[in-house]
Amino acid sequence: MYFKNIKIHNYKCFHKPSEIPFSFGFNVIVGKNNAGKTALVEALSLGFNNRQHRSIKTVPYYGASTQPKSTISFICAIKMDELRKIIVDKSPSFYLYQILNADKQSQERHLQSIFTQNYIELECEYSPSDGFKKVFIREWGNHQSSQLIEFTLHRDEDKPKCTAANLATKNKNLLPNILAPIFKERIYTFRAERFNVGQSEISNDPILKSDASNLAQVLHLLQTSNPSRFMNWMNLVRTIFPEIKQITVPPIDNSKTARISLWEIEAESERTDLSFPLQESGTGLGQVMAILYIAVTSEFPRTIIIDEPQSFLHPGAIRKLFSILQQSFSNHQYIITTHSPLVISSAKPSNTILIRKNDAESQIEIIENNEREELNLVLAEIGSRLSDVFGADNILWVEGQTEELCFPLLISRVMNRPLLGTTIVGVLQVGDFEGRHSKTIFEIYKRLCEGKGLLPPAIGFIFDREGRNQQERDDLERQSSGLVLFTKRRMYENYLLNPDAIAQLMTELEDFSEDPITKDDVENWIEINMWDDKYFEQKFSDEQRNKDAWGREVHGAKLLQDMFKDLSGHRYTYNKIEHGKLLTSFIIKIAPEEFDDIVQMLGSVLDTPE
Repeated sequence: MYFKNIKIHNYKCFHKPSEIPFSFGFNVIVGKNNAGKTALVEALSLGFNNRQHRSIKTVPYYGASTQPKSTISFICAIKMDELRKIIVDKSPSFYLYQILNADKQSQERHLQSIFTQNYIELECEYSPSDGFKKVFIREWGNHQSSQLIEFTLHRDEDKPKCTAANLATKNKNLLPNILAPIFKERIYTFRAERFNVGQSEISNDPILKSDASNLAQVLHLLQTSNPSRFMNWMNLVRTIFPEIKQITVPPIDNSKTARISLWEIEAESERTDLSFPLQESGTGLGQVMAILYIAVTSEFPRTIIIDEPQSFLHPGAIRKLFSILQQSFSNHQYIITTHSPLVISSAKPSNTILIRKNDAESQIEIIENNEREELNLVLAEIGSRLSDVFGADNILWVEGQTEELCFPLLISRVMNRPLLGTTIVGVLQVGDFEGRHSKTIFEIYKRLCEGKGLLPPAIGFIFDREGRNQQERDDLERQSSGLVLFTKRRMYENYLLNPDAIAQLMTELEDFSEDPITKDDVENWIEINMWDDKYFEQKFSDEQRNKDAWGREVHGAKLLQDMFKDLSGHRYTYNKIEHGKLLTSFIIKIAPEEFDDIVQMLGSVLDTPE
């Protein structure tokens, strides 16, 4: 059995029901803290209480009464082979409300036609107060008349037979009512909490309980009744946790209780005294063991909910677990909640659900697969990844990694303000924003600005002037409605040409030169080389040459590269990222006014209304 969709009404942050679809395989639910992920997991696990939605909409004034009940409605799919097995094991004779105005033969033919399908769908409504209600097989219909039809299905039969008609009394063996609680038992939820699953009473029941409380018991049974499958399960656990060499589940002191024991030494050592109980292991191990038990032993599809796996599993363990489930156990339904881009990328979800909260109410947005793949392609085009931007309120795109590291320093130390939810990300292939790719790149730019789904909205782009003529800059500023801005100097390195700071950096670098570099050394080198033609796009006449023009138009990065080589005797090459960040820190301390242009630009972007 597995969920096809769910609607949540009047529960915590969910007010009016909207359909949340689910698919086979991996479903990933993303959203910020307090967006509603936990409430959705509680609803899916059918283990919630009446917790009415409370907001200005539902409580318009102090003391106003609210709708007392929280309810969910959902559709689950049941594989026909599983349905047949449930009926034979639980109740070979079962009842359904009759189809109105249909004779016995029509009833039987209709139900037999349903039993030829691969799956049937069960529609349910559930509330903590009333349990299951309005449960019916969708293909059969919700015919709540006073008459019931009795059917039987025995082990050697393929289709049910109608054995009695028009029974006037209701019966406990209504088929939908038999199926609904069984579905609840087959939903498994795993959270960041230590499971008390290290030991349990021995029995012959191979079904893991929904809270995994009988994990030791079912593993003991598997170990004794099917050693080959137990070894397969254990090898999967060891793939994820290679430090575990052996797992045994013996009875304790010849009692009726089994205990899970872990070995970090080879079993051939026979050192049972060095094994230790599961209770003494890390939090995530018990969850993984239970998840893999369900996957390995369940004959039919199960729903496995994993709440924030990054909170109890190492990134490497997450990758291995998801890879195993995808490759060998894709017949189950996995519902993952997360705020981790690692989990999203590892899950490769067939269905991505974004939860946002607006005015105290959770709202659902479905991220289509093609939209998620398009986002990854767009980010790859500019040399970025989902992990760079996921979870931010908004993004400021900048020239490259140097600016990505240095702009936060300017904001925190010069502007004395926190970034809060803004993330600064370097566009590693920013040269593609030049005119020769203008049409294609502008489409990428528009996608970055939309802020749909997993990608936060862009509040601005700050780029160097380098490589862009005035017309190209004007076009991008106009097309972006002012979101694209260009530095007044040719590039960021032009703001770092401070002799005091450069001399301090060179002095602190190990073995930079035989003698310490002084401010005079730097100024003399600049005086000799500053107007070399290779540092400019155009020649400057003597009348045009002045300090301001040089600071604006010189190729600061090339100048620093040559200066580092010459003054270090070719021992050092200027590193834009490492040395750029250090120079920024030095200049902030001794001459923060050097960054006035950029600070003003950053202020205008950060103060833009959302």
